[in-house]
Amino acid sequence: MKRRISKRNLFILSLTSIIAFNLMYYFGTQEPLSAAPVSLGYEDILANSSVNKVGNSGSDVEIPGDYGFMLKIQDDTTYEGINPSEVIQYRSSQSNIYRFAKGSSLDQGVWIRNAGFYNGKKIDVKLVIDSLSFQESPYFNFFALNPGEAKNSAQLPTGSISTWEEAYFMVGSSSSALSGFADRYKKGDTAEYHYEFYDQSGTQISIKGSWNYNNINSLKSVTVPFKNDFGNIYVKQDSWIGYKTDTPTAGELELYGETQNVNDEKSRLTYLYSGNNYATNMVFRGDTDNRMGVLYSNESLARIAPATPIVIGEKNSAGHTESDYLELRYSILQNVMDNKVENRNSSVIVNTEVPDFYSIDSIKVYEFGRSEDVSGRFYITITNNKAVLEARDPKSDAFNGQIYDIQVVAKKNNQFSFDKVLYNYQTGDSNADNGHMVFEEGGIRTSTSYKYNDPTNASVVKFEGTLAADVVDGQSQAKVRYDGVPSADARENVTYPVGTDFGSLTRQEIEDTLIENISVDTGNFPLDEIKTIKVDETRLPDTSTPGERIVYVILTTNQGVSTTVPVTVTLGQASADLTVRFVDTSGTDIVGYTPVTLTDVIGETVDLTREDRVTDVLDALYLAGYDVTVPGGRPANETAVEFVEGGSEVKYILSKASSTITVEFYYVSKQGVETAIQEVAPVVLTNKEVATSVNLTLESSVTNAISTIVDTGRFTLLDTGRPSDETAVLVERTAKTVKYIFTGQLKLESVPSLDFNKQSITVTDEIKVDNPSLIDNENYTAADNVDNKDKLIVSDYRSMANGWTLSVKLLSPLLPDEANPDNAYVLADAIRYNTGSEEVIITEELRDIVSETHEGQYDVSSTWTPSGKGFKLELPAGAVNKMGKYKATMQYVLANTP
Repeated sequence: MKRRISKRNLFILSLTSIIAFNLMYYFGTQEPLSAAPVSLGYEDILANSSVNKVGNSGSDVEIPGDYGFMLKIQDDTTYEGINPSEVIQYRSSQSNIYRFAKGSSLDQGVWIRNAGFYNGKKIDVKLVIDSLSFQESPYFNFFALNPGEAKNSAQLPTGSISTWEEAYFMVGSSSSALSGFADRYKKGDTAEYHYEFYDQSGTQISIKGSWNYNNINSLKSVTVPFKNDFGNIYVKQDSWIGYKTDTPTAGELELYGETQNVNDEKSRLTYLYSGNNYATNMVFRGDTDNRMGVLYSNESLARIAPATPIVIGEKNSAGHTESDYLELRYSILQNVMDNKVENRNSSVIVNTEVPDFYSIDSIKVYEFGRSEDVSGRFYITITNNKAVLEARDPKSDAFNGQIYDIQVVAKKNNQFSFDKVLYNYQTGDSNADNGHMVFEEGGIRTSTSYKYNDPTNASVVKFEGTLAADVVDGQSQAKVRYDGVPSADARENVTYPVGTDFGSLTRQEIEDTLIENISVDTGNFPLDEIKTIKVDETRLPDTSTPGERIVYVILTTNQGVSTTVPVTVTLGQASADLTVRFVDTSGTDIVGYTPVTLTDVIGETVDLTREDRVTDVLDALYLAGYDVTVPGGRPANETAVEFVEGGSEVKYILSKASSTITVEFYYVSKQGVETAIQEVAPVVLTNKEVATSVNLTLESSVTNAISTIVDTGRFTLLDTGRPSDETAVLVERTAKTVKYIFTGQLKLESVPSLDFNKQSITVTDEIKVDNPSLIDNENYTAADNVDNKDKLIVSDYRSMANGWTLSVKLLSPLLPDEANPDNAYVLADAIRYNTGSEEVIITEELRDIVSETHEGQYDVSSTWTPSGKGFKLELPAGAVNKMGKYKATMQYVLANTP
């Protein structure tokens, strides 16, 4: 099934660059008419006020350069046919003709690889034939021009061109009967096709472009996509073109002209468009069979300004041993549009500059996609890090209608001094630019300025501008590999014994005795890490006699960059080693603290207390909790240990110091003071090794104390009251104290039972008891952990300055103490409480009896007296109707009160 494209959906995306087509139709000639074909129902395009009219002596309008990109044959342009009916060679050349017949059920078209250039990258174009509606059986042809034959001028496919290059993208038929594809068409024959645009990855892309139609005359009509955008149409001011909107279908514009004349400017039209494809057709309308074809052309009807320059930075990964190491390279792609002579620029100047620590070494200019050097078309001036390229003859045919590939090479100058930040040096194994400096060459560093002067008055500038290159991440940056340079300083006052074999020194010995401050300027590890440090064995000094000598140390990185450091060495008498060990009480080296080896002339002495390498280890051991054991823990003659022949060894004997952690328990009083909790004593953890840590939650003496405090019910322990380092308390040399801060509670500690004792009465006697006995409350069990069952005690350890109130009520009235007592014998209103200011009758209603602000334990019962506060029993005469033992049950309620 043939693939069709809906022309109503062609122009949804807007784009940033352009391709331009000029469609030229060639047939026989007739006398021209003087007006558009309005008599056939077409509207005169000149009558539309939105259409741009182009004058005959220079352009009065300027299309932005981003609408002027050209499809241009390149050295690597190739073709792939999509189901052609046949493929033939053009004459005896290497160029081919892809021929397509009507009625095919297969997709048909041609891939043109590397067909042009878009936003700094090459693009592919796909020609798709949507339908061929022919009355007979001519072919629809595509001319696949071989790049090597672009300049051929013999055996042209049509007489309206001068070289084969002008037939690039030609479709239809040739005007030459000898060409092999001079197919003829009948009136009404129609070819519908469209072009699709792709980047090199195969992704379809959107572009901006202009279609430059030529020869819109009476032999054919052409249809273009249209969205009522007459402002995108450019015609000559005396054009004979007519148009119909929404014809033959909605969203299309049909163009038609009077006369069969060829190459008449009145038949030309430029149409700006945007989209990822462009659809068009041609309908043969001649009364006599004839040929019908389309040629590609760059030349716009209206003037198009130069395009914004595009900078494409090169990634130079040459190493330091290669001739092009540190070269900074990039290309500037400058599109100069194909304008008519009267519309061409008066001047075109490209400016570019590199960082001031580089100097531009060379500039070469090529036509994009070709290897021919065309630098001679510019005056090129290079001044240190800047270059100016001025077009010699911007109006010439040779200069016009080209994409210039300006290739810049710069080399470091004497101002180059590597700086990781200033040179934007990249690091990181996962970074694709790791090890490279990145220099931005887009933006203001590269720009193009131009002028267009009135062709009738050269002193009048009609258009001018300066176009700065865009900054495009990953594209406009030039990247230059930099191999890190190692460095080191020679140590001073280096002495070695006569006869030393410097060639046998190990890397560690060289670092310990000959050089210091070892580094690489990039700090990029492991890329530029120093791989080897050795003495130059080709320049070993004579060590047979005393005196000063030069030893050459060579540092070499993983990248093979080497630096030589000369070290002055004094040769003296024979030397010996003194090994200083750091051991525990069993004589074993303490793990992590390697012995220190000192070397000096035999007979010399050393004060170990002034040797940094020794004292640094002792300081580190001290911080780790070790002490030198006394006595005998220090080497004999510590301040004057002698170097002896054959070497010797001394020891520092150390043991782990211990310390104490005291754990204390507090609550915050009502006055905001931390107050020790009396229920437990502080816990002292002894013999804990210094520099270790203790987890208090695993210390039973601590957890038992916490449990004892919590079990009293007087305190709770919140997370905020725990030490911040509870699970890792660092043991320090000085004793340490940590605190648990508990939250105090308000608690009814104990409630006694009241015994009003036996009373002897008569019918006429009143009963009054002022001092009941306090006895153990039998309702308490061992689990209640109550110490004073015969007292009424309230405890308050809260930090709030609030008081408390104790209330009481009867749960059961005073009745005979027997099973199922008769309520008729209730002794009502008998139990009372003297508050000190009033006597409260205890009933089933809750009554306040005590209010206090006392902090700690408060024994309410200790305040009771026969004549004062406390519980009382009072009955009027005759209230008791039954002798026996009576019992009542009371409930106490303790409440927080402000």
